[in-house]
Amino acid sequence: MTPDDNHDESHAEGTLPEDLKRKVTVEMDRFCDTSRPASLRSRTRLSFRFDGDAIVLYEARREVDGHQGWKTHSVARFRYVASSGRWHLDNPDGNGSWRASGRVPPASRLPALLKAYTRTSTDVFWG
Repeated sequence: MTPDDNHDESHAEGTLPEDLKRKVTVEMDRFCDTSRPASLRSRTRLSFRFDGDAIVLYEARREVDGHQGWKTHSVARFRYVASSGRWHLDNPDGNGSWRASGRVPPASRLPALLKAYTRTSTDVFWG
């Protein structure tokens, strides 16, 4: 995958139903394309990958130490709970695991959760 791609297809098949997966792919592509401030678009990229019943959002930033590469790190996980039909937001805990976000309640539609995530994370995310 290149930093210009939003979606990493190299993941193992997840448990999301294919019709839901297609729908959220469109929503995530749109989010990744439009949520970065214009002033940062040449230096940052947002991308995502499917991981089981979740979508992991990650950021790529250009290396600043003279290298031509990109450094990536996961910034959020949107986890679908089929039994409730709701999406939950998880944050990375810094130790390679995820913890539930206490700031954003679950949502029945992914775009609503993306919007809430953007409102609550802008200062941290693009700081």
